[in-house]
Amino acid sequence: MITRRNSALLLAALAVCSAEAAADCKPPFAERAQAGHFVEQWARDWNRLDIDAVVAHLSPDARMRSPLAQHLTGQTEVQGKEAITRYWRSAYGSLSAPELQVDAFAWDPEICRLNIWWRAQTASGPTRASELMDFNNAGQIEYGEAFYGL
Repeated sequence: MITRRNSALLLAALAVCSAEAAADCKPPFAERAQAGHFVEQWARDWNRLDIDAVVAHLSPDARMRSPLAQHLTGQTEVQGKEAITRYWRSAYGSLSAPELQVDAFAWDPEICRLNIWWRAQTASGPTRASELMDFNNAGQIEYGEAFYGL
């Protein structure tokens, strides 16, 4: 149940995350259209289940947080590009065609954050998600987090 207190805590947490991201931010996309091209390629890579192409954008010490990670690894956060690669191969390697479709995306150059809203067919059935990605000064994803719904 969402209460005023919970909403205030969530907004405070987002503000802290945004402040941390902004402290080391040099936008990898000069304009929204460039972010859109990245999103289109990201979706194509996932639809081909080309995990190597997806992780090519990660920094070596990237972190990924997800409820699915908790289920598969016992940890809510997977740390390091190699560990994330293994996690995604385990989580999505058995799919044949996820048919991932991007519903929308938002790019915030002030904090170098990209948020993608997508839907796909997964092993557990139709899935909707919001996935955020924080970029570092080298233009690599240093932090990602996925939120799933129905």
